[in-house]
Order: sequence, then C-alpha cells, then structure tokens
Amino acid sequence: MRVILKRLEKVGFANAPFLLFVGALLLFRIWVVHETVQKLTLLQKKRSELQEKRWEYLTTLSRWMQKSKESTVAHKLEQTGIKPQRKPPLVIE
Repeated sequence: MRVILKRLEKVGFANAPFLLFVGALLLFRIWVVHETVQKLTLLQKKRSELQEKRWEYLTTLSRWMQKSKESTVAHKLEQTGIKPQRKPPLVIE
C-alpha cells in the first residue's frame, strides 16, 4: 500500500504544473462562456427594445398620416369656420 501511495504522490507532484495549466484553461473557458452568455442576453434585450421602438415609430407614423389626410384636416377646419377651396388655384404665367 505504501508503494502505491508513493507512486501516486510522485505522479501527482510531477504533473502539478500541467494540472495547474489545465485548471487555468478550464477557468478561462468558463469565464469566456459566461461573458458570451451575458453578451447574448444583452443583444436579445437590445433587439427587443429596437423592435418595440420600430413598432412605436410605425404607430406614430400611421397616426400622423391619418391626421394629415385632406379630409381629416378639412373636417377639423370646418369647426373653426374655414372651408376648403372648391376651385383649383390660379396659375400665373
């Protein structure tokens, strides 16, 4: 039994630098994976924010276009007493 323990001790200490190197590589890999997951999470969050802003923009644009139609503007101006012109403008040549 003592012989086996001595051999394991020798093998363990002989490979200590290699085991430390492998341990450092594993820690580095864990750190890289962690950073990647964080960046992917942030990217997904930014994508959803961008999609929400895009929807907000399109909704606002649609409302603005609806309000700026000639019939809508004419209807609002009738309440103030202003009526749209029925004849086309004169062209000065």
